[in-house]
Amino acid sequence: MKRGTLLLLALLGGALTALAIPSELFPRGNPALGWIASAPLYFALAASPGFGFSAALGAVYGAAAHGFSSYWLWFFKDYAVWTLGSTVLAYGVVYAHFALWLSFLIRRGGVWRPLAYALLWSGLEFYKSTGFLGYPWGLLAYSVNEVLPLIQIADRTGVYGLSFLLAWSGASFAEIAGIPGPAVRTWGPPRTSPSAPPPPADIRDRRALGVGNLALVTLTAVVFLVYGYSRLSRPIPELGRISAVLVQQNSDSWTDGEERTLLACMDLTRRAVSDSGRRPDIVLWNESNLDAPYLEYFRKYTRYPASDPLVPFFRKTGTRFLLGAPVALDWDTYSFMNAVILVGPDASLEAHYGKIQLVPFAESVPFWEYEWFRAFMDKVVGLGAGGWTPGAERVLFGLPVSDGRSFRFAAPICFEDAFSGLCRDFARDGADLFINLTNDSWSRTLSALVQHFAAARFRAVENRRTLVRSTNGGISCVVGPYGEILAELPVFRAESRFLEIPVFREARETVYTAYGDWFGCSALFISGLFALILSIEERTSTRRNLREHPRLPG
Repeated sequence: MKRGTLLLLALLGGALTALAIPSELFPRGNPALGWIASAPLYFALAASPGFGFSAALGAVYGAAAHGFSSYWLWFFKDYAVWTLGSTVLAYGVVYAHFALWLSFLIRRGGVWRPLAYALLWSGLEFYKSTGFLGYPWGLLAYSVNEVLPLIQIADRTGVYGLSFLLAWSGASFAEIAGIPGPAVRTWGPPRTSPSAPPPPADIRDRRALGVGNLALVTLTAVVFLVYGYSRLSRPIPELGRISAVLVQQNSDSWTDGEERTLLACMDLTRRAVSDSGRRPDIVLWNESNLDAPYLEYFRKYTRYPASDPLVPFFRKTGTRFLLGAPVALDWDTYSFMNAVILVGPDASLEAHYGKIQLVPFAESVPFWEYEWFRAFMDKVVGLGAGGWTPGAERVLFGLPVSDGRSFRFAAPICFEDAFSGLCRDFARDGADLFINLTNDSWSRTLSALVQHFAAARFRAVENRRTLVRSTNGGISCVVGPYGEILAELPVFRAESRFLEIPVFREARETVYTAYGDWFGCSALFISGLFALILSIEERTSTRRNLREHPRLPG
């Protein structure tokens, strides 16, 4: 097969992945595409003439999948070249390296290769979604986020169990398509001597391998669905309810300014409270409401905005507010956290939480302490500040409610609700629910809002907790412990709503809450071990063949 055709297949795979997850064309994702999105890359790698070209195929796929799905990163302030351009390049490099691994498993894995491909795919998604550079966007599992019976398995395997199933499906379809190349081996090199050419492929054998694997995929999907329907039929105990006002002012604090943002939030809050005729337990605004630290600038906010000062508004409303504001750590070094603060009924600062998982190179820049690096970033990238200081500890907020009970909630900030490990830690700390404050309106696209929501939705299922999302443009909603949407505000519209939010809690932790991302970690380990075994077996076989068939001099 021509190299140009293989490159087009890799590009097609990237486009299918971008269309399978939430996109402008399919706003909630396309489950049908999710089952085949990984097939073109598998086909291309299996037909690749060599490992070097396989790396090129991986680079094309990674850059295309990321660029087509996260193109909205172009609108991130003035750093478009950095936020989109550098990440497209980075994904190309990452997938080029993993394509070498994938290609090796496909070429040497014999009848196990579709399964090995799926395991490594799942492991790759886990790898790219953790750590400082973690970016848990574009996962195959997000394509089926609307299929509630299927995603219930996430409380056991996490999101990576679903990605494994979908990647396995794609590999099976690629085999059925009939890949040209060497014959499928059961195990080990088939050659009688190092110089012997590989036997021709039997397309029927490949298709039989694909059909067999697709049958196993179908069986696994049925098991997942049976488990899902079983979980959906079992009610989770409700601990109580929280009355809350969700405020979505539909203004971008980056461009609209603090005063306009605050005036809009206060007006929408008044409307919701007035319409309900009740005082809520808490009012939820969103990320980046305040430009200055609330505690140090308290006097400013007693008279600002001039037409409707903030502190008197808090006191008159007489309830708690959760909103986004910077928190000062050290004024001498200009060290601040991107934080959420809980303001009490008397307008006092009751507690705060500083964002731990910062957006790399946007909210936190490594090596910023070196002058040469600061000069480079300022001159080349246009980045004149080193960003936020990460929070040092997880915090649970206490919330007394009108019936005398009290709940504890975690408040992951912005894209932190996409990080499964962090939210699992909050659940293990004792959080009764998650409340996420987000600023996504800068993206200007529906797909960015829904991609974020689709990722966050799995946190509710994994830990069987209610997830509340209060954003400045969408998606503001309440998600139940099965991943079901209990309430939702329309996107890119100024609106507020008084809600009764149910709080659920099972007596026992889920498997996921107890053991975390064991599936993704195990998939990475097993695929690596399999590759090591294949490598050792191949070297041993090659040495044996050289002894049995020594090369003659000349």
